[in-house]
Amino acid sequence: MLLATTLIFLKIAHCHFLQTRENALQRVFFTQEEYTAMLRLYNKKQEEESQVDKIACDWMKDNPQVWSQWKPSDLNVKMELYIGGIFPISGPSYKSGPGMVPAAQMAVDAINRNETILRDYDLKLLVADGQCSADMVMKSFIDYLRFKHFNRMVGILGPACSETVESVAGVSKRFKTIAISYSAQGSSFSDRDKFPYFFRTIGETGQFKYVFLTLLQQLGWKRVGALMSDGKKYSDYVTTVQDYAESNKITFVTTRKITSSSSLEYLKDLKAKRVKIIVGEFNEERACEVMCQAYRLNMTAREGYIWFLPNFNSELLQSFKPLWYDVDRRVNQSNRSLEAIPCSTEQIIRAIDGHFYMTYSSYAPNESLMQEGTNVSDWRRRYEFQCARFNTSTSEYASYIYDSVWTYALALDKLLKGNESLAADFHTDHTTELVHKHAHKL
Repeated sequence: MLLATTLIFLKIAHCHFLQTRENALQRVFFTQEEYTAMLRLYNKKQEEESQVDKIACDWMKDNPQVWSQWKPSDLNVKMELYIGGIFPISGPSYKSGPGMVPAAQMAVDAINRNETILRDYDLKLLVADGQCSADMVMKSFIDYLRFKHFNRMVGILGPACSETVESVAGVSKRFKTIAISYSAQGSSFSDRDKFPYFFRTIGETGQFKYVFLTLLQQLGWKRVGALMSDGKKYSDYVTTVQDYAESNKITFVTTRKITSSSSLEYLKDLKAKRVKIIVGEFNEERACEVMCQAYRLNMTAREGYIWFLPNFNSELLQSFKPLWYDVDRRVNQSNRSLEAIPCSTEQIIRAIDGHFYMTYSSYAPNESLMQEGTNVSDWRRRYEFQCARFNTSTSEYASYIYDSVWTYALALDKLLKGNESLAADFHTDHTTELVHKHAHKL
């Protein structure tokens, strides 16, 4: 029976082949339901060759809605494959969110020009506005699930913000969909068992532990304290850094979660324990309050204290147009959470003068070669030109977006060179695992 049904499939594929060019055969695909229906049809016939021909012919007559999808309207048009982009195009948190889209499109264009990868396919970028909002990101994801060509959408590009990742990363396994983020740095998404289909091209914040330890060792600092806001995303980072530092003979004298409105008593405790190296992990409002108290207690760099603060200069953390420490302007804009801070902007500036923060490099050295053969310097000039055309700012995450698109393309290329028929549906258990395997090796 297996031989006979295989012959039927070959006959159908052959009929399709006669009407199309050679690489159109990659479009031939049968679902499990169609395969079962074919078996039922066969059971009513005999296994002779003539009957196989007739079964194939009857099936094509009865199922034009299936095989018509295999045949392109233009035989010179390549099969389209899709990447579902989720970008923070609008919303209050991003000034250069729209600048992310040109970076992704430049990667897509370079891949489509390249004759060595995905030669028989046309890669397309879909764009959705996630706004760095969990609700909007999930809506974008659901819209992609409803996309008429979702079966040929290899995965999600994004989302941008760590606080919006968990919902997508969590359900991606259920829908057999890969997601690659270009800017979400939260440490909690590194669990491969919990989030098997989530990848990122940017490093997680936990990787800063190596830089932190090296700096402490170079400067001979051995006693450290930590203050953090209450919340898993803050404690995850501090715990990661603390565990690694303590395993290398660095002492964390005290680690405290700030659970009250004022950090005054927590800072007094640090001062009483003569802790001069302090790791702070909190949001902008709490940072202003803590550094105000540090100013009032003479616990700034001028008095020999070393503060490690989050990178509030990152575009993903600039939730307000005034700079994060500009309490005067932000209070004037009705930010009630800052009204109780008994310091001026000038005093906050004096308090944070000399602090450290850790960040990543947005680009490789200018002379480094990129995937398309050009160097980084030339690519950046072209990228800036594209952003200027659309009257938008460049994004510091452009290179990570670009690399994410190429990760998809290279994984797809390996997948389809092994078996072109897998392009019919990227969301089967087998195909998703293969894409996952290829992406993981890149």
